[in-house]
Amino acid sequence: PTGNLDSHTSEEVLEIFQRLNQDEGVTIVLVTHDEEVARCAKRVIRIHDGAIVAEDVPAQVAGMQSDDRRLDDQSGKTRWFSGAALLRARRVLRTALNGLRRNVMRAALTT
Repeated sequence: PTGNLDSHTSEEVLEIFQRLNQDEGVTIVLVTHDEEVARCAKRVIRIHDGAIVAEDVPAQVAGMQSDDRRLDDQSGKTRWFSGAALLRARRVLRTALNGLRRNVMRAALTT
C-alpha cells in the first residue's frame, strides 16, 4: 500500500494501520517486499513457493538472529519448541475470539 507513495505519506499510512490495530483491535494483513514496511509489523511471516518458511518479530526482521520461530520447510512444524507454538496458539485464539465478539449474529447463524 506504500509502494508509490513518498516517505512522509507512507509513514502516515502505516501509522493509520497501527492505530487501527491498537485502538480498534483490527487485524491488518499487509503483503510487502519492503523490509522497512515489514519492520512496522508486530509479526512477519515469510513465504517461499507457497509455504511458510519463517515467522519473525520486528527486531528479528531488522537483522537480529532468529531464535525459536524458524519453521521446517517440509512439515511446517516448529523446529524448536521453546514457547513459539504456545504464543502462536494464543494469538490465533485471541484473533478468533475478537472475530466472534465483533460478529456475534453472524457467528450464531453459521454454527
